Amino acid sequence: MRFTRKCPGERAGVALNAMFLSQMKNRVDAIIQHGPLSPIEGLRSIWLLTTAIGSLLLAGGCDDRTEKVAENFRAGLPMRITNSLGMTLILVSPGEFRMGADDADPNPVCPDASPVHAVCLTRPFYLGAHEVTQAQYKKLMAANFNHPVAPFFSALGGGKQLVQGLDTSQLPVDHVTGTLAAEFCRRLSELPEEKSAGRGYRLPTEAEWEYACRGGSTTRYAFGQRLTLAQANFNTALSAEGQRPLGRVATVGSFPPNAFGFYDMHGSVWEWCADGMRAYSSSHQVDPVGPRRLYPVLRGGAWDMPAAYCRADYRTEALSGYVLAGFRVACDVNR
Repeated sequence: MRFTRKCPGERAGVALNAMFLSQMKNRVDAIIQHGPLSPIEGLRSIWLLTTAIGSLLLAGGCDDRTEKVAENFRAGLPMRITNSLGMTLILVSPGEFRMGADDADPNPVCPDASPVHAVCLTRPFYLGAHEVTQAQYKKLMAANFNHPVAPFFSALGGGKQLVQGLDTSQLPVDHVTGTLAAEFCRRLSELPEEKSAGRGYRLPTEAEWEYACRGGSTTRYAFGQRLTLAQANFNTALSAEGQRPLGRVATVGSFPPNAFGFYDMHGSVWEWCADGMRAYSSSHQVDPVGPRRLYPVLRGGAWDMPAAYCRADYRTEALSGYVLAGFRVACDVNR
């Protein structure tokens, strides 16, 4: 799939590294949306902002991502919203990022993650800060909660012994089919409070998911080149710090968020995307969407998967009727 339309702000013949500018803009946007993580990060943000704006001015760029954030404010789009189910959703502004595994660092367990390519997302959207919990899923899907099978880590699930004594309502729902995940989004969109607010829900596209997962980073994980058990819930040998894998899912939000404010994008439970796998190429893509078919993409890895399967670039697919994964919701606001 090839697109000829370029992201706003790109100028032919400008001798600047477009991807470097995009990375700086992504990082500045994360700081603007969610605030600095520390005083040092605050000082870094000043340098990044100055450098990014200066570079964009040299490029004749009118697509400064800080301006995008301002446009969202003017359009009445808050950075965070809480919907009628109590879900926190975070605004993701338009921007450009490097999608896939870097050519110098291919994913050893996923050849489909290459080649890396520039992707431009031109529309803002909201995405759930957390994966959908068992309580949220049950509220809309009570008749389907234990059908075709109960969530593995629920009172009636196969892993009930592993969560005995825990509040399973705040665990991420798992063993959901892609079909039922999409149906949950449809039912959520039909709630009176959501309709009156002009909010429509769906599963994120694969490109939207990876953009949110990276949180402005270009490394294997949102936290760097290495993933630790203090950062995510995944399967690994005894860590250098003496930690052992949890061996089950954890309450949503138990691990640190990425720079955009999203929790559990690495590990936890697999997450359904809206589209199927598209064949990657090195060409620039604008709002890419894979084929709509019976095998949607799964992203993020899971609590029982090694780190390579939890990388930001790892992708696989499964039959939409397969009882396998969890999900988080995307939201479009029409005003």
